[in-house]
Amino acid sequence: MKQEFKTKNSNHLIRSKNYNKRVWADFIPAHNKGITLIALIITIIILLILSVVTITSISNSNILKHAQDAKENYSIAEEKERVTLAVHQGILEGEGTINKAGVTSGMNSQFPNNGWEETNWNESEEYVRVLIKASKRQYKISLDTGKVEYEKYPGLKIGDKVNYTVRGYTGEWRVLDIGENNVKLLATSNVETLRIDGDDTTLGVWDETTKSYKNAENKLDEVCEKYINETYATEAKSIKVEDIDKITGYNKNGTAIGEKCQYNDKVTFIIENEKVKYKVNSGNFIELGKGFATLKAPQAQEKIQGEYIVINTSYSYKGDGFVEEGKPFVTKLNDTSSNTYKMLFGDNDQDYWLASSFVSVHINDSVDNYMNWCTFGLKTVNQGYVSDMQGVLWFASNENNGYSCESGVRPVITLKSDIKLTQTSENSGEWNISK
Repeated sequence: MKQEFKTKNSNHLIRSKNYNKRVWADFIPAHNKGITLIALIITIIILLILSVVTITSISNSNILKHAQDAKENYSIAEEKERVTLAVHQGILEGEGTINKAGVTSGMNSQFPNNGWEETNWNESEEYVRVLIKASKRQYKISLDTGKVEYEKYPGLKIGDKVNYTVRGYTGEWRVLDIGENNVKLLATSNVETLRIDGDDTTLGVWDETTKSYKNAENKLDEVCEKYINETYATEAKSIKVEDIDKITGYNKNGTAIGEKCQYNDKVTFIIENEKVKYKVNSGNFIELGKGFATLKAPQAQEKIQGEYIVINTSYSYKGDGFVEEGKPFVTKLNDTSSNTYKMLFGDNDQDYWLASSFVSVHINDSVDNYMNWCTFGLKTVNQGYVSDMQGVLWFASNENNGYSCESGVRPVITLKSDIKLTQTSENSGEWNISK
């Protein structure tokens, strides 16, 4: 007959086929304990392996760095908000005016116990800078608007040299613009020359939709893309007139004072039977002499018949502050020995294109052929001037149309937000670049 046994720790039955031998029921619990211990050890080993793999994966995917960056960005935003509150308090105390006493009072309320220090208060610079002692971060405050900006690289100035290198160009790069997240550099000499023919069926075509030489501007950007070092920069484009205006502070609105057509005026021409009438904005039509009797559109060889409307976007000025009579003075860049002036205007032998199209309308109500004109082209920098006349690609009057112009190309490089700039020595104005 079969014999049945119960283990001490279990209700399970163990049936023995050998009735003459004793079955040791206690063996089963002991054996189970052994399996559990081995499984535990194996589980621990697997968890250790997974943890190493996970940590390595996190490290390789820069998750930790992104977390640290996020923490830093939050800290900057919080501190910047406190500086902004201090400025607003200063404006209230100054009865609407940003002044030194008001800003000082506001900063003392937000950062007590000597928690900040003034780095400069130069009203000609139009900014005041403050340094927060605990974080060593610096902020720039506009004396005009009260806007607060974080300065990632304290001491970095427009015109400073940055040792940025790229294949195909051995000239210098200098700081053109400083933003909260990016710094822009400008090549200080021409990297190439580009010839644009006014009758070129691609580059010389005026685009009526964008009111620009769109293809020519794109071509300039295309040339500049060859001078990007992808380790340090995100993009490369041609310099524009707005880049220079931002530095010089030139006010193009209201230029050409005293002339019949000023900046941003809408001029309407009507050509009928060899006669030209025009009006500026909503004024009355006035008949011109023969100067515009053969007016042509920049995209057509035929004489214009009927109505043609253009917007005058022309303006020129000299970089050192001297301008023609009746035009506003440039006041921010009158030191011709400064690095900033040299960067933009200093090399008179190398004029260069600006990726900025223009239309220039000059009306004198004269029968003189040479006193009335409408020109289309790209702006240039030439002999210390931001100029229209050197980049004329189309001259719409009784003259032959289709001009050819040759100028240099100057790339503007936008550096990545995570690059590091380190000054070679204190107040040297020269910076090394690294990741």
